[in-house]
Amino acid sequence: MSCSSLPPWRRQCYEQTIIQVRLNGIRIGKIPGYSFLAIVLIGVYEAAYGMLAVRSSLGACGHFDNPDGFAAFLAALFPFTLYFIGLRQKLSVVFGMTAAAVLLFAIALSGSRAGWIAVLVVGIYYLWPRLFSIWRYRSRCYKICILCCLGGFGTAGCIGLYHFKKDSADGRILIWRNTVTMIADKPLFGHGTDGFRAQYMLYQADYFRKHPDSKYAMLADNVQAPFNEYLRFAAEYGIIGLLAVGSILWIILHCRQRRIPHFKVPFASLLGVGIMALFSYPFHYPALLVVSGIDFFMLAGICFDWRAWGKRVVGLSFLIMAGHSILSRIDQHHWQQAVGPRIDHTSVIREYEKLASTKFNENPAFLYAYGLIQNREKRYIRSLEILDRYFRLRADVDAAIVQIDNHYRLGHYAKAWEWAVLASDMCPNRFIPLYYKVLILDATGHLAEAKELARQVLSKPIKVRATDVYKVRVKLQHFLSVHS
Repeated sequence: MSCSSLPPWRRQCYEQTIIQVRLNGIRIGKIPGYSFLAIVLIGVYEAAYGMLAVRSSLGACGHFDNPDGFAAFLAALFPFTLYFIGLRQKLSVVFGMTAAAVLLFAIALSGSRAGWIAVLVVGIYYLWPRLFSIWRYRSRCYKICILCCLGGFGTAGCIGLYHFKKDSADGRILIWRNTVTMIADKPLFGHGTDGFRAQYMLYQADYFRKHPDSKYAMLADNVQAPFNEYLRFAAEYGIIGLLAVGSILWIILHCRQRRIPHFKVPFASLLGVGIMALFSYPFHYPALLVVSGIDFFMLAGICFDWRAWGKRVVGLSFLIMAGHSILSRIDQHHWQQAVGPRIDHTSVIREYEKLASTKFNENPAFLYAYGLIQNREKRYIRSLEILDRYFRLRADVDAAIVQIDNHYRLGHYAKAWEWAVLASDMCPNRFIPLYYKVLILDATGHLAEAKELARQVLSKPIKVRATDVYKVRVKLQHFLSVHS
């Protein structure tokens, strides 16, 4: 029986006090009440932890590996603080305002531009009814002045955010450009699950091969995410996948039109995640998948009868996605713990060989680590085999550099040159592939070309002043001094 079919007095009681979320008869909790309180407290804890453990080079990250994930998590929980402010009870308002201030301050410390935009949009959405009630009674001249001011502030804000981290913004433009090319190649069904990581760096290499003097050359990096979840989804699942996501959004917007109590909080939370998804990769983090799943559960419980198949599909889909992401993290932690504490390389390789016969044989992170340690132990042929399998799952410049070394050590100079060209096309600002080119030219009797390339590399601008770069420069200087 749906909520709308109940008598008025029962419907009001149902909507305002005991909206239940059930999965196969298992009670999940009440909305709102203690559920919202628990969510806000989790957000305050994460924000406090992030502020106390600020990494100077990155900003506040909390338990996440970068500021964007941290900011996305807090932006998703921010609307729950606004719920308590809206209760207009003194204790609730104080609690809500305090929690909101903590979350906003933590997002500011993260330095995440996407996080700032997300909380701004969520705040406007949440306050829009009050703003509109004030707006509708103003004169036309007043409205025009306000719109002009907002337009000016908005333009200035966008320009300021762009120049705040200009190189980062330009780098994302490069990534989006190549991702659109990926989508155009397979528009209907996409490149398949995890297809972005498997194919993107090859597209980036092709771009720099065609545009060797591109202004983006100094910004290129070893990209594993497109910094836009919608583009990633389109690249991996095509138009068909986008239509599936669009149908879910249509269902949510359909619920929005019904003006159901408590709808605004989970919808605003999803809105925050959706804004972050335009500039980052929130669904890379299990915590954000769990929060999004909770939001969908709440919306489904508010909008639909739990017995309807659509609600089950939505809820179970997000639970499966979150569960899969969490289990993959646990698996990675398992093999890292299994091989990490060992000092003897022989025992490490033996442990890797045991794990290679299990499900880890298709785990890209495991294969890369396995191939790398084989290279370091001078087992070059075995390293080649493992990294060839890795490249079928994921293409990146670090693995390409190991492949260069494998072929070079084995005397396969033609293959080593091919890998060096690919690696330098993937990231033109990297020094190590160019260094190997010098070695290969020297080994194949092209000393003049090797010396000329070495001089070009030494005059090359440095993107990141890393130890590896200085080592390469010292080796090239030594090479030129020996052959002077």
